[in-house]
Amino acid sequence: PGAPDEHWLWLGRVGSHGYGTLNIWKAGMSRPHFAHRVAYETFVGVIPDGYEVDHKCRIRLCINPACLQAIPMPENRALATRRKEKAPHRDARG
Repeated sequence: PGAPDEHWLWLGRVGSHGYGTLNIWKAGMSRPHFAHRVAYETFVGVIPDGYEVDHKCRIRLCINPACLQAIPMPENRALATRRKEKAPHRDARG
């Protein structure tokens, strides 16, 4: 990871939705997970039920916990709608 005030860009696999993904083995099975959710749970803690991890920086590949926040699903959906009305999501890879 980089400095706390920098964007930590995921360098692994990226799904068609623009989010970083990785497979995690659990109970003998490999399951896909979003990289930003894994980063949040690793550095911050458990994501409460009914919450989603929002990118405050609006960069879907950023996994810096300083750029992530867990917010209720309805709030995240409303926030995403407002953001789309203002400008499209930023892609850090250019």
